[in-house]
Amino acid sequence: MNNDPLDDLLRAAAQEPPLSEGFRSEVWTRIAYAEQRSVASWFHRALASLVRPLPAALTVAATVVIGAWLGLASTPTAEDAQLSYAESISPFSQEHTP
Repeated sequence: MNNDPLDDLLRAAAQEPPLSEGFRSEVWTRIAYAEQRSVASWFHRALASLVRPLPAALTVAATVVIGAWLGLASTPTAEDAQLSYAESISPFSQEHTP
């Protein structure tokens, strides 16, 4: 065993300082406040709100509407589509190199 007098002196001097009565609640309040302000917490709350039935249905509906709008906005007109098809199959519009 280690009977060093320095160990006894360190054990005797290692007393915890007195804490205020609201110390623990203040610490937990600060932790909770820091968690509320974090980006991960905000992201988690945003995703949790989308899991509910009404926001989830609205999100799916908005995605479908935006996708349909983008699809219709990017389609060529019928005349352009017919001309593109005709050019793609015409042997005269394709260049041949000897």
